[in-house]
Amino acid sequence: MALTDNITPPAPPTSGSELWTLVRERIGWQKILLGLLIFALSLLAIWPGISGGRIWDDGPLIFHNPLIKDPWGILKFWFTRHTPDYFPITSSTFWIEWRLWGFDYLAWRVVNVGFHALGAVFLWRVLKQLKIPAAWLGAALFAVHPVAVETTVWIAELKNTLSWALFMLAWMLYLDFDAVVAAEAALRRDTIESLTATMRTGRGKKWWLYGFSITVFVLALLAKTTVVMLPVLLLLCVWWRRGKWQWADLWRTVPFFIASLVMGIITCIYQWDNASIRGYTRGIGTRIAGVGWEVWFYLGKDIYPHPLLEIYPRWVIPATQWWAWLPDLALAAVLAAAWYYRRGWGRPVLMALGGFCMVLMPVLGLVKMSYWIHSLVADHLQYLGVPFFTAFVAGVGGGLAAKYRHLRIPAVLLAGVVLTLEVGVSFYHSRIFAHPKDVWLHTLEYNHGSWGAYMNKGVAELNAKEYVKARRDLDTARRLNRHSGGISYDLGLMYLLRKDYPKARQEFITALKANKYRPLAIGSLAHCYLKMGRPEKALADLYRGLKMMPGSASLWFTLSVVLDHQGHYGHALTAVTHAIKLNPYDPLARYDRAYLLEKTGHWHQALAQYHQALERLPGFFQGHYMYAQALFKHGHPGAAAAQLSEIILLHVPSAQVNWHVHQLLARVLQAEGHPRQAQKQLALARRYQAALARPQPHHAPKVPRSPILPPTRP
Repeated sequence: MALTDNITPPAPPTSGSELWTLVRERIGWQKILLGLLIFALSLLAIWPGISGGRIWDDGPLIFHNPLIKDPWGILKFWFTRHTPDYFPITSSTFWIEWRLWGFDYLAWRVVNVGFHALGAVFLWRVLKQLKIPAAWLGAALFAVHPVAVETTVWIAELKNTLSWALFMLAWMLYLDFDAVVAAEAALRRDTIESLTATMRTGRGKKWWLYGFSITVFVLALLAKTTVVMLPVLLLLCVWWRRGKWQWADLWRTVPFFIASLVMGIITCIYQWDNASIRGYTRGIGTRIAGVGWEVWFYLGKDIYPHPLLEIYPRWVIPATQWWAWLPDLALAAVLAAAWYYRRGWGRPVLMALGGFCMVLMPVLGLVKMSYWIHSLVADHLQYLGVPFFTAFVAGVGGGLAAKYRHLRIPAVLLAGVVLTLEVGVSFYHSRIFAHPKDVWLHTLEYNHGSWGAYMNKGVAELNAKEYVKARRDLDTARRLNRHSGGISYDLGLMYLLRKDYPKARQEFITALKANKYRPLAIGSLAHCYLKMGRPEKALADLYRGLKMMPGSASLWFTLSVVLDHQGHYGHALTAVTHAIKLNPYDPLARYDRAYLLEKTGHWHQALAQYHQALERLPGFFQGHYMYAQALFKHGHPGAAAAQLSEIILLHVPSAQVNWHVHQLLARVLQAEGHPRQAQKQLALARRYQAALARPQPHHAPKVPRSPILPPTRP
């Protein structure tokens, strides 16, 4: 009978309170509070930017992505080629979050911060397992590091934070497994201490830990494949613990290497097929020379995080010049020296710098990636490398404090100062993310040649209806990059809003040549044809687009616009109903459905639909106006007056809107038998009519001439 057979495992908890008691007893109050402190510091560090608007590709990847709004999108993400990357776990999380939060950007960012902080807590555990001094400080310094701000406030970078948390969990589980293996190996040497350790950890859970680690790692790869270097890091940790490798250690990492290889190949296929980087190549010599440049750049930003930019200048590395290879030579020299002195000071340097280089290897330019069109480096690309730097700094400081007792108090004070400084710098840096335009103004302050910054600044100005500024910035972006379909689409949108339909049409055609899977570009092009008196061409383009993307709610919505214009109200109603099924969160589509229900004689359903739409988008004056018209027309003047009063309370800064509102309100009051009040409303209507002769602000809302609203917003 085995010695461990008499040990009775504890009974599982039977209630929530018992589970909490078990967690508290196993972990301890101190660790729980320190873990919660990491979460709190992570949130504090990005607080000014946590409720900001969308950044960069948040729109196309999430908020305008038809697969996100498709009821079956959570399944389609696993089998589609119409995404920039194959990250189905991240995309499925987006799909779920969209149904939970909608356009509540604060909630999206809280989730990002949650995964970021959770990974930092796992990092703390990993550093403790590796017996690195000041483990909590190393994790906390990462959690609040200014370089991590971009990732945590950029909603689309959930792929970074989610894969990071899963990556660290897989790493932690493997180290637990490795500790059991080491304890069993010691048991075979018949030492009482190791026998006790083995009994505590338990043999039975060893392979459970191993299998769970592999499973979590596969999930991390499916969230983002930049975590592919985990098996190399696992071997590095084995060397750190035991100073050598055995064949068993290598065999245990084989499943991890296989998973990394498969997902790495899939990612390369997606990147090579990316339309944005076709024709843009870098020679192999330039790529290898650039590795040293990027590693030293990232280490420099980790040490002195200023300035931190959304897009850094794109270097031109002259690989034919001898001096271009100096950064590579310097990096190789440091690693070689650390290996030579690996029994002394070189051991922690080799662990930290080697791990830093290994985990960043997928983004150091050796493999083709789409971000090259902007820059060779980015804060979000080095996100996984920052923990190695912070762990090294904390470990060296903690080690010195443990060795020299007189340094303990100064070390604690210095650690507090550094942590406070990092929180302050991150807090200050995150303020630029409170307004999307500020992100690009800050970038252009240091990087004047960034076409991406000009393009995104132009989009922010377009959304603010600053058309002159938007055209200037988009034209500048076009001069800097004449091959971007995104710039063409944004220019087309600007011309469309300014009613220059021929120019808008040409820009949308150019955008679709660069990437035909652009539902908003197809819809906007159809709208141009409609305004140019060519509805048959609009319908042809829409049917072609729906054949490629039948799950695009925006294309079905635009189809309803064109069919309504042609007088095919029944078919238009079918199209907009299908659009709502694909995206039930779009209140504008519900307004259009209400209008079409009314046109087809289903006015009871129309009134109910108007009411539902207003619940989803309160304060939308066009919706109140349309609802009031329908109520008045079908014998509900009191309810119509209430809707018109809501518009008046909104204080819409448009004489034309107020003219229409007061005119209709006068008719409603007259029908209710209030002639004096009706006369007052007519007098107000005439006053606004007279004001129409004066110039109106360019940003004033327009009167809802048509209840159908085409999707012209980016």
